[in-house]
Amino acid sequence: MLTSNAKRGQAQKAWGSRAERIEVLKLSPFNKDPNGQREKMTTVENGNTVSVHYRGTFPDGEEFDSSYSREQPLTFTVGNGETISGFETAVMGMTAGETKNITISAADGYGEINPDAFHAVPKTQFSPDFVPQIGLMVEGTNPNGQRVRAVISEVDDQNVTLNFNHPMAGKEMNFEIQLLSFE
Repeated sequence: MLTSNAKRGQAQKAWGSRAERIEVLKLSPFNKDPNGQREKMTTVENGNTVSVHYRGTFPDGEEFDSSYSREQPLTFTVGNGETISGFETAVMGMTAGETKNITISAADGYGEINPDAFHAVPKTQFSPDFVPQIGLMVEGTNPNGQRVRAVISEVDDQNVTLNFNHPMAGKEMNFEIQLLSFE
């Protein structure tokens, strides 16, 4: 706390006039209540960094993912596209400690199945000892040298058809989301 007149003078020079100080408060990123106390945001907004626990299940109840089982919450910034859009939308407006159950459509999740993402690849492109099986995930590199993954969806005498859609494409998902904290 400044007590001497000299220190008060130094503070005024540093902060300028009272009008300038009021203007600084108006421009501050923190809201103030009528008593001058900093108000804490009560609900999640776009741009907040959130920490959540979640459990994801398919409509039949099968669990496909859970932050609880990993014992590590998911932390992300809302609006940065770090999660599927339906998950981000669900977190908006939540309060710390709140738990919400939601259903996310395929369109708001990993997208619908794209028929153009299926490609027939000659069996000669695989190693001679490779035995292709429907449902098997394979990994390779594209012409640009990037790693790609696909699931074998069909096998015939000449070709192996690879599905390059995300494995969760076309699937409706249920989530239980618990908002732990946000800032």
